[in-house]
Formats: sequence, structure tokens, C-alpha cells
Amino acid sequence: MPNYFLYLNTLIAVTLTPLVCIKLYRLIRKPKPLKQVLFANNISGCCSDTNFSTVNTCPNQYCFKNNLWQIVRLIDQSQNSICLALYTLSLDDVKNALTRAKCRGVQIRIITTEESMKNLSRDFTRLSTSGIAIRFPLHGTERLLHHKLCIIDGEDRKYRQSKQSVPVLLSGSMNWTMSSFTSNWDNITIDSDYDVVKKSQREFDSMWDSFKRSN
Repeated sequence: MPNYFLYLNTLIAVTLTPLVCIKLYRLIRKPKPLKQVLFANNISGCCSDTNFSTVNTCPNQYCFKNNLWQIVRLIDQSQNSICLALYTLSLDDVKNALTRAKCRGVQIRIITTEESMKNLSRDFTRLSTSGIAIRFPLHGTERLLHHKLCIIDGEDRKYRQSKQSVPVLLSGSMNWTMSSFTSNWDNITIDSDYDVVKKSQREFDSMWDSFKRSN
């Protein structure tokens, strides 16, 4: 008499094994979520060696090089889009990373202020000439752009094209200047929570559309 239970168990095993393998593969390949806070304080700028090539080797957990390396690394890992909203950007290593991303085909948009474009034009000229789009609020507004945020791979249409791309939000009190990284008490939060990133992306897109006549 045929052992139908054995046949059934074999059929189930044969059917489910590939599905289990696929699920395990996806779990293994799935990028780890990011939740991190970078702090700058009175000892962030104490390192005697300011060579960026030695970054991430300093035992000082508040070392400005370590903090800078975290940001550059995330930009270098970007695959689809980078959206920045901030008053100024004078960190050469970050500007270099943005230029590399642009050369890889990453879409980059920057929102800053009209004052920054006029008085700190050197910080943005190189980025603008490399093809990076920059906008700012219309002249005469009394509202201040006080954001210091960066959204990496947060655009839905891009994210669907690259399942291994992790949307990330960088936001906090820290200006993206060397003095802020080395001389102030500041912070940057790194968060890959999908809902948080998407809400920030929507706010950025809303600002971008409202500033469309400014350049």
C-alpha cells in the first residue's frame, strides 16, 4: 500500500525548500537598518592628525574625522538620489563625495539660501558647475531656511529600481562646516526608518517645488 503521507511530506518539502532558500537569501542580502547619532563636542577637534585618509581609526569616538567619514561613506554608497537642505556646505570631503556621486549618475538636488549663494558662492559654484541643481527661497521671504538635512535614496520611483538601496535621513543641529564638526556641541542623527525618510522626502519635494522660480 503506498505511503501517501510520505509522498505528501516529500511534495511539501520539494515545494517549500526553494521558497525558504529565497527568503533566507533575501534576509541575508537585506541591508541592515541604520540608527545612529554623531556628536561633536569640546574634544572633537583635539586630534593632532587632520589627514582625512586616516579617518575611522581614531580611538576618540567624537573625533571629527570619524563623524565626517560616516557622512562621506553614506554619500559614496548612494545609488539613486541625494537631497540636501542646508545653509552652507564648506566641507571639501563632502563636496568631493557629492561630485563622485554625480559622476555615478546619482540625481542630486540642493536647497540653500539666496544669501549663501551670494556670500558663500565658492561653496556651491563647483557643485553647480558639475550639474547639481541648486534652488533657494524667493527674494524677500522673512522665513529662514534652518534645516540641516540630507536624504539619500529617498525617492520612491528610484527606490523601486534598486531593492538593495537603503533610504537614509541625516538630520540634526550640526552645520556642514569644519568649525561645526570641531568646535561646537552639535549632533547629526542617521535614521533609515522608512516612514521617517519618506516624510522628510515629501517635505523636501514640497520646498523644492515652491522654490522652482528662484533659479
